[in-house]
Amino acid sequence: MKEIYSVKEFQKRRKRAFKLFLPCLTLMFGSLFAMIFGPRDVEIDWVVYGLAGFFVSIGAQLVVFLSIYRCPLCNTIPMLTEGSILTGSYEKGIDLAPKVCPTCGARLK
Repeated sequence: MKEIYSVKEFQKRRKRAFKLFLPCLTLMFGSLFAMIFGPRDVEIDWVVYGLAGFFVSIGAQLVVFLSIYRCPLCNTIPMLTEGSILTGSYEKGIDLAPKVCPTCGARLK
């Protein structure tokens, strides 16, 4: 029962995170487009607004993934880990298609 709950809940959270990620991505590319191709002969400096929009979209993407994309049982973000001789292991980034939670071992897919 707990496995079925964790799989369904994580898939629901994953779907919600990607739905919220799309507007952030649109804002990011729109900002880059305005920064590169915006008119230069008007009073508005499109580069400043483009950079501001770009950084706002990056912040929004981080908030979306750090607040929603979590294991339903232990509430940790599924991270990719890489082994190393010196440190043992280190986190490489967010795992976008995890099969199991690296912390508690719950099935997520």
